[in-house]
Amino acid sequence: MERNINHMNHTNSITGTKADQVVLSFEKLKALRERKLTTEEADFSEEHLSIVWWFFREYKLPVNDRFEIIALRYLLTVKRWSTLPELRRYSFTIGCVCHEICRQHREA
Repeated sequence: MERNINHMNHTNSITGTKADQVVLSFEKLKALRERKLTTEEADFSEEHLSIVWWFFREYKLPVNDRFEIIALRYLLTVKRWSTLPELRRYSFTIGCVCHEICRQHREA
């Protein structure tokens, strides 16, 4: 699949114009992974935790084996959504579900 990539000023990230995706640079992604959640992000992640449970039910995954992996990815998604204004034009829940659907479509 061909992608048209443009560098964005001020965000240190890359956007693909066809899918309007935001891909963080390695340095920015590493910084997000290493920093703790802000109080607002922690509250937000608690409010939307049902997305994680939906994911387990939807894909019939064993919670005991994969909760930590899924939860860490979820928290990174919360950080990305709260940090990048271009992602906030979509609702968080819809963005998470659409991202998963698009990922599955690319892998098919």
